[in-house]
Amino acid sequence: MDYKIFKDFSAVNTSLLSPNFSLEDIQMYLGEGAKFKVLKSVRDAFRTALQFCNVAEGDVVLVQSLGAKTALDSVLSLKATPILIDSEASNWNISAMMIEMVINQCVVMTGVRPKAVIVKHHLGVPAFMDEVMAVCKRHQIPFIEDCIGALGAKFEDKVCGTMGQYGIYSVANPQDPTNGLGVLVHAVPEFDEFLDRHLKHDQLEHTEPLKGGFSLTDWENELERRRQIYNRYLDAFNDVKGLSFFQNKLPYIHPSNAYSPLVIDPLKFGDRREEVINAIVSAGFAGSCPFSPSLNTYEPYKKLTFYSCRVGINVGANGFVLPSQPSLTDQNVDDIIQIVFDTLNKKK
Repeated sequence: MDYKIFKDFSAVNTSLLSPNFSLEDIQMYLGEGAKFKVLKSVRDAFRTALQFCNVAEGDVVLVQSLGAKTALDSVLSLKATPILIDSEASNWNISAMMIEMVINQCVVMTGVRPKAVIVKHHLGVPAFMDEVMAVCKRHQIPFIEDCIGALGAKFEDKVCGTMGQYGIYSVANPQDPTNGLGVLVHAVPEFDEFLDRHLKHDQLEHTEPLKGGFSLTDWENELERRRQIYNRYLDAFNDVKGLSFFQNKLPYIHPSNAYSPLVIDPLKFGDRREEVINAIVSAGFAGSCPFSPSLNTYEPYKKLTFYSCRVGINVGANGFVLPSQPSLTDQNVDDIIQIVFDTLNKKK
């Protein structure tokens, strides 16, 4: 099983991962007061944000272990020292309690606080930003929001990406459709002039017009259909023992519900994830994809320090995203639900 994002998954989720927005659409989505720059790549956006957090060689950066691969690679490209942090069980995002614990350990062992924290809103589900922000504020550590795939997600009334010092989104690249442009949202006024000089000097800013072939209205219509599909899956899987389908039960968390993530309990059904995915694909439905595994399990990152509570490892090993592209009919979704049940109940 190839755990990189499948070609089919990318193809049917382009509007979520890197929407073809105009500058006006980006501004409208983020809100009138939000400030942002469009950079030539997502990696450039992460590196720039990290540099403005004064991250340099050897500095410690705390990174969410589930889903934040591009952010982690950006930290490593600066020769900084990442520490991977596991997730909360309820929303599969970085644990504020573990952030606090690691910060305290860094201070005790080295006398130096981490330089930054990177928070990934995994699969369009906001992290517990009140807890994360409280910890970071208490220790005076800036944090960066990784919002790739989190369009449509909010915490309370705030759009993800507008709560930290920096937020990173991706939009379509007119010159290179396979790699998105990086949208760097920033909320540090004193850096405005420095940001302009830095981007111009390093030629990082994307200055070509954005065609905006996929409008904010198009995206909103697609998101509404994806949410209908999500609710159809929720009704089918929510009360099934051995299946965990993400359901938000908190009034201040507003997931996008653009993705439909399902985790299979191996103690109940055995190791059946790949079998289920293959059955869905064999039936002609594209867009199913396993979760990216916890980053500490990738060969290049196995030697990195990792603080685990087993959540990311379990979810990464047993979770996958169900097809949810708007072209699916209600009958298609019902067929996929039946395929999941038939495959899980089939005797080996």
